[in-house]
Amino acid sequence: MAEWGLISVIVILFIFLILITGPTIYALYQKFHPKPSGISCPAGFNPSNCYYATESYLDASMPNPQTAPNTFNNQGIKIWLGDFQYSEGAGPAVCQPVYYAIRYVRLSDGGYSQLGEWNGPIFSGTIAGLDINDIPCYPNSANTSDESTYCSFDGITNGATFNMPTLVTIDPLQVTFQDGYVVNLHRYIGTSATDVPTSSDEGTIVAYMLPYPTPTQEGFTSMANDVLSPNSVCYS
Repeated sequence: MAEWGLISVIVILFIFLILITGPTIYALYQKFHPKPSGISCPAGFNPSNCYYATESYLDASMPNPQTAPNTFNNQGIKIWLGDFQYSEGAGPAVCQPVYYAIRYVRLSDGGYSQLGEWNGPIFSGTIAGLDINDIPCYPNSANTSDESTYCSFDGITNGATFNMPTLVTIDPLQVTFQDGYVVNLHRYIGTSATDVPTSSDEGTIVAYMLPYPTPTQEGFTSMANDVLSPNSVCYS
């Protein structure tokens, strides 16, 4: 009987210690092992990854990138290839023809403009029937108006591993970030040399670009890297 009494006392003491120290132990655990928090994106951005602004509805009153004057006295904001390189972890090579277009988006309510003209293609390696300079590179010579001379990335022709293009604009944009706008970058992946996007194609939104009120030192009015490489199949 004495043994059972001792066991009872020990059990009661153990329960008492649990009741006293349990909340403290739990609080310490919560402090040093907090619950993982979800992604918190700025207002107006896609909440799942923050890569681009949410496009909610077409606002016909917004400026149209297709009608803006560009550097060469034509219409339409042109997209340039600011760089093209290999980045470990960015994905497979860009080996199919890739086209890009821009769209203005208002962060306050998701209103968006018409999609600009498609520019491209760019790709890594060689695709029969396509010219690697269809998106001209910038800059090669900042003092020339001949856009065909703006491509200086010789590695494109022999760099089948290139997987991260940098897309830029050099034309004055019709909106600014200070006024609550960003520029969404859309991408279209061609399946062959003849698969070219039309004005009705939306493509996929891959990034946002900040519209600078004045050009950067390099002459850019916006820029973005496309690190979401589209594919790993190269044409021969």
